[in-house]
Amino acid sequence: MPVTPSPVCPLCASPTSTFLCRTDNRDYYTCPVCRLVFLTPELHPLPREELARYREHQNTPDNPGYKEFLGKLFNPLRKHLPEGASGFEFGCGPGPVLAQMLRDSGFIMDTYDPYFSPDLEVFTRKYDFITATEVFEHLFSPGREIGRLFSLLKPKGTLGVMTRLYDEAADFSTWYYRRDPTHVCFYSRETFYWIADTYQADITVIGNDVIILKKR
Repeated sequence: MPVTPSPVCPLCASPTSTFLCRTDNRDYYTCPVCRLVFLTPELHPLPREELARYREHQNTPDNPGYKEFLGKLFNPLRKHLPEGASGFEFGCGPGPVLAQMLRDSGFIMDTYDPYFSPDLEVFTRKYDFITATEVFEHLFSPGREIGRLFSLLKPKGTLGVMTRLYDEAADFSTWYYRRDPTHVCFYSRETFYWIADTYQADITVIGNDVIILKKR
């Protein structure tokens, strides 16, 4: 067990995080307040390591399996959106497939990705909805980033998220989702209920990897 002080929770800033486990020479902590599980910051991947990993992904418009995967968020999200709503895909990757699917359905879309679409203008605008598919687990500072996303939503705006939820009854050390070296934060249902309560949003959880948050 590490002898260094426990790191501050990167989501809720609680100083009372506790050591969860060491596996693959990586130390993980859990927050008793928001229930986030996170990798100690000293072990975060370097930008070049992140970029190399992201370039391995086959998340392209001509990959029907990926479009089917995105459909788990795309289909229920559309029910929450007014016709012609404006949104942006946060962390769109090299191929903003979800953004194109939404454009094809009549929505107005911007995109942002720190490596592949670094358009900072998106953070000066307001949106009816924002999507983040397989992004939250990569955030080094989820409290800051999630707060920023909510600040960009118009009243009654919707945030659609895809990330695999952690079941606290499971063995974290053997969980496949943990093994991706660019995954540094892990959220349970309880974590998203904390997020919903903090940002005054209604929450819908679909299965084990789709969360829709609507500002009240």
